[in-house]
Amino acid sequence: MVLWLPLALLLLFVAGCAPAEEEPVSVQPSGPAEVDTSESMLIGLSAERAEGKPSVLSTGQSLSCVRVTVTNSTEKPLEVNPLYFSVTDTEGVRYEGTSALGMYENEIDTTVLAPGEKAEGMFCAEGDFRPTTIAMTSPLLIEIARAEVA
Repeated sequence: MVLWLPLALLLLFVAGCAPAEEEPVSVQPSGPAEVDTSESMLIGLSAERAEGKPSVLSTGQSLSCVRVTVTNSTEKPLEVNPLYFSVTDTEGVRYEGTSALGMYENEIDTTVLAPGEKAEGMFCAEGDFRPTTIAMTSPLLIEIARAEVA
């Protein structure tokens, strides 16, 4: 009985921390940003196709890249990390950046943006494809922003 009590308390804690089901994030169009004060648009995300320059760690694999800009329009700090991004191609296939991490120059930095700050950098995924949409998640892996790739 004594051994079950810590396990039961742990399960109650984890269940209480589970994120609430959220509505899908709106896709931000490519091009000039329009002012939108809805909750899903408080994190500005934009991206355009770009050519990734291999870093010294590159193994020569093909990369599909976008230049991404994240703007924190919330009232709280915002964590940015290359591991929080993914791109979707014209076929609907989603690519994570973990396979290309460190393989290209000017990678978007891991940082915390204060309200009103922005970060810019490259995000690449391994493969030869055309990125059409980029998504960003929170540290809890909940999608918080999505945008079309110009």
